[in-house]
Amino acid sequence: MSRAAVATTTRMAAEEMRRASASAAVAAAEVPAAAPAPAGSRWARVWPPSLRWIPTSTDRIIAAEKRLLSVLKGLGPWGPGLVQKYTSARFGTRSNGELLTDQESALLTDYIYHTLAAKASGELCLKYIFSFGAFARKPLLQCASDWKVPTTFIYGQDDWMNYQGAQQARKDMKVPCEIIRVPQGGHFVFIDNPSGFHSAVLYACRNILSGDGEEGLSLPDGLISA
Repeated sequence: MSRAAVATTTRMAAEEMRRASASAAVAAAEVPAAAPAPAGSRWARVWPPSLRWIPTSTDRIIAAEKRLLSVLKGLGPWGPGLVQKYTSARFGTRSNGELLTDQESALLTDYIYHTLAAKASGELCLKYIFSFGAFARKPLLQCASDWKVPTTFIYGQDDWMNYQGAQQARKDMKVPCEIIRVPQGGHFVFIDNPSGFHSAVLYACRNILSGDGEEGLSLPDGLISA
């Protein structure tokens, strides 16, 4: 297609979009305005005024997160430094396992900062996953019984998530299920103990792909079967 044809097509498309926008604006002006809904969730309306700054619904929690991220972006060159303090503490002085090297810490800081500072993407689905109080809308115990594939849960031994929930879910599952706990690992077990995490993943894959279980395949040393 020639440049002239491309330019003509582009102008026609732009004109069509302007006409559509004008029609939509006229239609919107003809629709009577709805009565404004009461602001905030029902929890926010009954809380004392002194506590209403606390997010009380998923929408408000997400809005608070966006404000926090806006502050992070607004800090400019000081933003990465703030993230660096977190990574140095969480994966350094307060690490559950292996300490990050200076290079690893710098790379992780860069990754986290740019993930937080970038335009929102995956976090927008949180309102559909969590309900009030950040509890799951569809808890594991209510859906695990419908799963169709063999499942392996991997937890850090010091994970704040309770592996006993997976044990309870396993009772109703109709497929093979195994629960593995990795020592010297917290919620970010893949960072705290990468070698242990990799061993757990490889073991799970080999165990599942072998069908009824590979003969002689045993849990790698150090890992804990729950």
